[in-house]
Amino acid sequence: MHTAALLGEGMKDAVSYGWEMPAEPTHKWETMVENVQQHIFSLNFGYRSDLMENSVKYLNAYATFLDPHTVRTVDKKGKEVDVTADTIVIATGGRPNYPDIPGTCRVCVSSWTLPS
Repeated sequence: MHTAALLGEGMKDAVSYGWEMPAEPTHKWETMVENVQQHIFSLNFGYRSDLMENSVKYLNAYATFLDPHTVRTVDKKGKEVDVTADTIVIATGGRPNYPDIPGTCRVCVSSWTLPS
């Protein structure tokens, strides 16, 4: 989405750099949404594939360190599992966090909330 916005602004400046642009360029929201979702899917697939190729165990869970080499994980069903390893990598990830303002979720858009 950020790139789409930059391209839109760049088209306005392109004429002064010798580009011949149509008088009224158009944007297809549905095409952008589909391509952004495909891009995110391909990134996530690539990350998971790389982890598997390197024998990295991926856990989608909350974790608490019990000692320098052990974490207690809790999955979305509440199941607890203690995991011990020489090396533990925690990638927190993230999702948009909208402020508590009426209507925010209807007018704010992120790559997570694009309509599918």
